[in-house]
Amino acid sequence: MSEFLIFTGAFAAALLLFFGLKWSAKKFGTTNLEPARTAFAALPGFAPGDILVYLGSAIAHDAASGRIAVWEKASGARLLQRQDVGAWHSGTLLTVVLNRTTATPMVQLYAQAHDDKPFFKVGVLDKNDCNRWEAYLGKAFGANKSREIAIRVLGAN
Repeated sequence: MSEFLIFTGAFAAALLLFFGLKWSAKKFGTTNLEPARTAFAALPGFAPGDILVYLGSAIAHDAASGRIAVWEKASGARLLQRQDVGAWHSGTLLTVVLNRTTATPMVQLYAQAHDDKPFFKVGVLDKNDCNRWEAYLGKAFGANKSREIAIRVLGAN
Protein backbone atom coordinates (compact mmCIF):
# COMPACT_ATOMS: atom_id res chain seq x y z
CA MET A 1 0.00 0.00 0.00
CA SER A 2 2.81 2.44 0.82
CA GLU A 3 4.40 1.87 -2.63
CA PHE A 4 1.09 2.79 -4.25
CA LEU A 5 0.94 6.02 -2.24
CA ILE A 6 4.53 6.87 -3.17
CA PHE A 7 3.85 6.34 -6.89
CA THR A 8 0.58 8.25 -6.71
CA GLY A 9 2.29 11.14 -4.92
CA ALA A 10 5.15 11.20 -7.42
CA PHE A 11 2.69 11.19 -10.33
CA ALA A 12 0.66 14.01 -8.77
CA ALA A 13 3.84 16.04 -8.18
CA ALA A 14 4.95 15.49 -11.80
CA LEU A 15 1.56 16.64 -13.10
CA LEU A 16 1.63 19.68 -10.85
CA LEU A 17 5.14 20.55 -12.02
CA PHE A 18 4.22 20.09 -15.69
CA PHE A 19 1.10 22.25 -15.58
CA GLY A 20 2.74 24.76 -13.24
CA LEU A 21 5.65 25.28 -15.64
CA LYS A 22 3.28 25.57 -18.57
CA TRP A 23 1.18 28.16 -16.74
CA SER A 24 4.21 30.19 -15.63
CA ALA A 25 5.67 30.16 -19.16
CA LYS A 26 2.45 31.62 -20.56
CA LYS A 27 2.12 34.15 -17.75
CA PHE A 28 5.70 35.37 -17.51
CA GLY A 29 7.02 34.53 -20.98
CA THR A 30 5.15 37.37 -22.66
CA THR A 31 5.80 40.04 -20.02
CA ASN A 32 7.95 42.08 -22.42
CA LEU A 33 5.38 42.32 -25.22
CA GLU A 34 4.64 46.04 -24.80
CA PRO A 35 8.29 47.22 -24.60
CA ALA A 36 9.06 45.08 -27.67
CA ARG A 37 6.02 46.35 -29.59
CA THR A 38 7.00 49.97 -28.78
CA ALA A 39 10.59 49.39 -29.91
CA PHE A 40 9.44 47.73 -33.16
CA ALA A 41 7.03 50.59 -33.89
CA ALA A 42 9.90 53.08 -33.51
CA LEU A 43 11.91 51.44 -36.32
CA PRO A 44 11.67 53.56 -39.50
CA GLY A 45 9.54 52.00 -42.22
CA PHE A 46 8.55 48.99 -40.12
CA ALA A 47 4.98 48.21 -39.08
CA PRO A 48 5.06 45.26 -36.67
CA GLY A 49 2.33 42.73 -37.27
CA ASP A 50 2.87 39.23 -35.94
CA ILE A 51 5.18 39.23 -32.90
CA LEU A 52 6.70 36.32 -31.00
CA VAL A 53 7.96 37.25 -27.54
CA TYR A 54 9.44 35.12 -24.81
CA LEU A 55 11.23 36.50 -21.77
CA GLY A 56 13.90 38.96 -22.99
CA SER A 57 13.61 38.37 -26.75
CA ALA A 58 11.08 39.11 -29.47
CA ILE A 59 10.83 38.83 -33.24
CA ALA A 60 8.37 40.72 -35.43
CA HIS A 61 7.17 40.48 -39.02
CA ASP A 62 5.97 43.37 -41.20
CA ALA A 63 3.38 41.88 -43.55
CA ALA A 64 3.49 44.80 -46.02
CA SER A 65 7.26 44.75 -46.60
CA GLY A 66 7.97 41.14 -45.58
CA ARG A 67 10.81 42.34 -43.35
CA ILE A 68 11.83 40.91 -39.99
CA ALA A 69 13.03 42.77 -36.90
CA VAL A 70 14.39 41.39 -33.65
CA TRP A 71 14.34 42.84 -30.14
CA GLU A 72 16.36 41.93 -27.08
CA LYS A 73 15.79 43.52 -23.73
CA ALA A 74 19.49 44.30 -23.33
CA SER A 75 20.17 45.80 -26.78
CA GLY A 76 16.83 46.98 -28.20
CA ALA A 77 15.27 46.49 -31.63
CA ARG A 78 16.90 46.28 -35.04
CA LEU A 79 15.80 45.53 -38.58
CA LEU A 80 17.45 42.59 -40.26
CA GLN A 81 18.58 42.54 -43.87
CA ARG A 82 18.68 39.42 -46.02
CA GLN A 83 22.49 39.28 -45.78
CA ASP A 84 22.42 39.48 -41.95
CA VAL A 85 21.12 35.91 -41.69
CA GLY A 86 23.17 33.02 -43.04
CA ALA A 87 20.76 30.35 -41.76
CA TRP A 88 17.57 30.10 -39.75
CA HIS A 89 15.50 27.49 -37.94
CA SER A 90 11.86 27.54 -36.93
CA GLY A 91 10.83 24.39 -35.16
CA THR A 92 11.96 22.05 -32.45
CA LEU A 93 15.39 22.49 -30.89
CA LEU A 94 16.67 19.18 -29.56
CA THR A 95 18.95 19.60 -26.55
CA VAL A 96 21.03 16.62 -25.46
CA VAL A 97 22.38 16.73 -21.91
CA LEU A 98 24.29 13.59 -20.96
CA ASN A 99 21.65 10.87 -21.42
CA ARG A 100 18.55 13.13 -21.66
CA THR A 101 17.03 14.86 -24.67
CA THR A 102 14.57 17.73 -24.49
CA ALA A 103 12.58 19.26 -27.34
CA THR A 104 11.80 22.99 -27.27
CA PRO A 105 9.93 24.94 -29.98
CA MET A 106 12.14 27.87 -30.96
CA VAL A 107 13.00 30.37 -33.71
CA GLN A 108 16.75 30.78 -34.21
CA LEU A 109 18.80 33.01 -36.53
CA TYR A 110 22.44 32.31 -37.43
CA ALA A 111 24.92 34.86 -38.84
CA GLN A 112 26.71 32.30 -41.05
CA ALA A 113 25.36 29.16 -42.70
CA HIS A 114 27.57 26.82 -40.66
CA ASP A 115 27.46 28.57 -37.26
CA ASP A 116 26.79 26.36 -34.25
CA LYS A 117 25.35 29.11 -32.07
CA PRO A 118 22.57 31.45 -33.16
CA PHE A 119 22.99 35.21 -32.80
CA PHE A 120 19.31 35.43 -31.92
CA LYS A 121 16.74 33.00 -30.55
CA VAL A 122 13.28 33.23 -29.09
CA GLY A 123 11.17 30.52 -27.50
CA VAL A 124 7.79 29.64 -28.98
CA LEU A 125 4.90 28.98 -26.60
CA ASP A 126 2.60 27.42 -29.22
CA LYS A 127 4.37 24.93 -31.52
CA ASN A 128 1.88 25.77 -34.28
CA ASP A 129 3.49 29.23 -34.53
CA CYS A 130 6.67 27.61 -35.86
CA ASN A 131 5.06 26.83 -39.23
CA ARG A 132 3.87 30.42 -39.68
CA TRP A 133 7.30 31.79 -38.78
CA GLU A 134 8.94 29.31 -41.14
CA ALA A 135 7.01 30.97 -43.98
CA TYR A 136 7.95 34.48 -42.79
CA LEU A 137 11.64 33.62 -42.45
CA GLY A 138 11.71 31.84 -45.80
CA LYS A 139 10.34 34.93 -47.57
CA ALA A 140 12.57 37.39 -45.70
CA PHE A 141 15.88 35.51 -45.78
CA GLY A 142 15.45 32.75 -48.35
CA ALA A 143 13.96 29.28 -48.01
CA ASN A 144 17.33 27.80 -48.98
CA LYS A 145 18.79 29.06 -45.66
CA SER A 146 16.43 26.91 -43.57
CA ARG A 147 17.89 24.36 -41.17
CA GLU A 148 15.54 21.43 -40.89
CA ILE A 149 17.18 20.16 -37.72
CA ALA A 150 18.64 22.07 -34.78
CA ILE A 151 20.53 20.07 -32.17
CA ARG A 152 22.49 21.35 -29.18
CA VAL A 153 24.71 18.98 -27.22
CA LEU A 154 25.67 20.01 -23.69
CA GLY A 155 28.23 18.26 -21.53
CA ALA A 156 30.21 16.85 -24.45
CA ASN A 157 33.99 17.25 -24.60
